[in-house]
Amino acid sequence: MPRGRKPQCVKRKKEVEQILVPQLTLCYRCSEPISYLQKETRYCLDADGNVIAKHVYYYAVHYGGYTKQGGKVQLNYHRCYLGSDEYDYVERFNRLSLAGAIKEDRYKDYLKRIIDYVDEDMLKKMQEQIQQQLKKLEEQKQKDKLDLLIKKLNEFAS
Repeated sequence: MPRGRKPQCVKRKKEVEQILVPQLTLCYRCSEPISYLQKETRYCLDADGNVIAKHVYYYAVHYGGYTKQGGKVQLNYHRCYLGSDEYDYVERFNRLSLAGAIKEDRYKDYLKRIIDYVDEDMLKKMQEQIQQQLKKLEEQKQKDKLDLLIKKLNEFAS
């Protein structure tokens, strides 16, 4: 196999698990009550049946009752995607360890990682950039005031 190439995914397998929601919880996507959460694990297998890749996805399931159609009972529900356990592809380009909406404290984790990543030199550069932007804004504000004064003087003169 050529260097840097992953083995081909020949076969796929999926496992679905239901997770009960302990209390009335509203969906992050559609704001409807969640009946239960669904954890879906997808496997990518090679020709020998070995697992090449594993991805876990979460869905909010909204139960809508049953209906009868032509003598058959039809279950009514819809799912909202809440995210993945891990984001492999995204993590190749940044090291924030992004998480899906299922993980409520993910923003705290992001901030902790950013704080750990930023050093004193970066903070100084950021401070300089902010000061330059503020100076530009102040100059623009002064220019706008001057333009307004000129406009008023022209109106007065005419």
